[in-house]
Amino acid sequence: MTCAEHDNITRIICPYIKQLSFPQKMISIFNNSYVNFIRTCIDGNLYPICHVDYNFISSVNMDRIHPCFFYGYDDEKKLFFGRDNLDEGKFIDYIFGFDEIETSINSIQNSTERLMNKNLVIMEYIDYKYNPFNMKYLYNELQAYLDADGYSKQKMNNFSSFKSLNEEIAYVNLEIYDYFLEMFQSIHRYDRRMLYLFSEHKRIMNERIRFLVNKELIESTDELITLSDEVFSLSQRLLFLSLKLLEKGDLANPRLVLLLSEVKEKEIKMTMYLLQAIQRRYNY
Repeated sequence: MTCAEHDNITRIICPYIKQLSFPQKMISIFNNSYVNFIRTCIDGNLYPICHVDYNFISSVNMDRIHPCFFYGYDDEKKLFFGRDNLDEGKFIDYIFGFDEIETSINSIQNSTERLMNKNLVIMEYIDYKYNPFNMKYLYNELQAYLDADGYSKQKMNNFSSFKSLNEEIAYVNLEIYDYFLEMFQSIHRYDRRMLYLFSEHKRIMNERIRFLVNKELIESTDELITLSDEVFSLSQRLLFLSLKLLEKGDLANPRLVLLLSEVKEKEIKMTMYLLQAIQRRYNY
């Protein structure tokens, strides 16, 4: 995938983020240190995602190379602040020493095999007033989200970057609820990453609905906001209850299925309300 294609997919998914991708080895080719590069990016409100060898990170000490998002630094203490989803898909904050990052990334650079296909990504926020929201695209995506008849596979095939993903974690519509039902039937199929991502999706959806209302892109309705709050709250309960029942070896507990059904029912109702709000405003 080219840099232009990568940036285009990001802009479609999130129109307020501009993304540029290029080979990570380019930094060393220009004889720049990674510490200086990351600091310079952050100073310019550009946020890099670099592959890090966690063998060299004292706070983690994990034999793994993984992309990490850097969002801040402390020059006095010589520390970087970053986020990564090493914890089974759940994003958590990490603190890295300048020297650790330089050694860690250089260790990848010095190994041709480990460096293969390691791209560095830079993300830039674009203010709303400079990039109007594509409401027609949102409307079409919401309709497709409610269509659970093969849409996820169609979506996955549209973007080559999705093809390498395990199909079981590539659901992008209501089929996710059927997947959870099957997953709860067997402890061996349980994947907490899916539930973390599911809960995070509902949180972001809640924030997006509030954004649309605050920017007056759709009419404000108490019922829509209430439903969105409830969906997010229920998704959190689903995550915590399933983790608790997993510890007890009781994933077959009917409470889990009832809660899953309640989340699905609320989300369908919320999405329908949102579609109606867009229809009323834009006559789609």
